[in-house]
Amino acid sequence: MAEDEIDLRKTLKSVIHHFKTKWILFTGLLVVFTVGGFVLSTQITQRYETSMLLGTQHVGGATINRILNQFNDMIDAGDFEALSKTLNIEVNAAGQLISFEASQEIDANSEEKKPIEINVLFKDPSIISELNRALPNYLEHMPYIQNRVSTSKEAQERAVSGLKKDIVMLDSAKNLLIFDKSELTKSIEVLESGSLFEASSNTYVFLFEVEKELLRTDHFSVITPFYQTRIPVFPKKSIFTAVGFVLGLVVCFLLLIGFELKAYINNGG
Repeated sequence: MAEDEIDLRKTLKSVIHHFKTKWILFTGLLVVFTVGGFVLSTQITQRYETSMLLGTQHVGGATINRILNQFNDMIDAGDFEALSKTLNIEVNAAGQLISFEASQEIDANSEEKKPIEINVLFKDPSIISELNRALPNYLEHMPYIQNRVSTSKEAQERAVSGLKKDIVMLDSAKNLLIFDKSELTKSIEVLESGSLFEASSNTYVFLFEVEKELLRTDHFSVITPFYQTRIPVFPKKSIFTAVGFVLGLVVCFLLLIGFELKAYINNGG
């Protein structure tokens, strides 16, 4: 045990000696690997991300995602000319796009559709303003979307017609209960419960909401446009620099072991 401890002390002293005599080499290696990690992060294609929130009750997020996947197919195929014509943007701007994705949450309680979030990965932040113009305009005038909106509007018109009929029936029922003397006792009970008036009031409110949506001329409302960003999501310079530093430490440690093994062999074990 004592001999092992002595050997360990000797080994440690030898390692420290190698470090002291070759500290310039080790420091240089750390600097080279650290700077190398940073430089590598600047040479890799920068990827930026931004998102837009679209409000619509006519089209779901899954439909928008299928449309955006057509853009992704063009990007994967490298057909940026077709993408530029589709979105009505410059070919150079189309070449900066990496991918599109849409998602939409639905309230579990009310089943109300929340705004559609569109995420875009791209290479050059200067295309943001062009995207804010091109994408909503494309979706607004797309024939498939217009057909879906038209179908939705027709369903809303039928709903309005049905609601108006319900209101007429409720109003007639109220008048019958209030003014028919033979039903006076019954009308008092109904009026006290408020159930008939509550049903009529709820129907009026629902009618107002449906008609308000029906009167809207736009298919989409941009709640939040694509935001400007200058910080890439990949690569992260700080992470690459840290990885370079750690690799430098590993190389220095391996060199120290190598120097010690060489000294051990030269001394005859």
